[in-house]
Amino acid sequence: MEIQTQIPIHALSVNKAFQGRRFKTNLYKCYEQETLILLPKKEMVTGWVEVWYTFGMTAKTFGISDTGNMEKLLSDIIVRKGYIEDDRKILKMHLEKVQSAVHYVIIKICQTKLSN
Repeated sequence: MEIQTQIPIHALSVNKAFQGRRFKTNLYKCYEQETLILLPKKEMVTGWVEVWYTFGMTAKTFGISDTGNMEKLLSDIIVRKGYIEDDRKILKMHLEKVQSAVHYVIIKICQTKLSN
């Protein structure tokens, strides 16, 4: 089982998502809602998963965005969308940012196994 999708959105940093430690900012609420709308309905990938995120970014934001800070919000959103059961089920993660004329995010998820 595998999911792959691309959405035209500017990934938000976790630094802009919360006031204090618990309260979502209005910016994050809008980002979360827009992302959930843009993500197509897919069947859940169950069990342990491997996730790839590719962040397409314009030259203006490329050098100032921390790739890891963009991942956390998306991992929470893909759980909420029903792509995976829980982000604690992510065994491997691949993060990449690339310069692009427009902002986008590519998400790829596939099942994996625990290695011994």
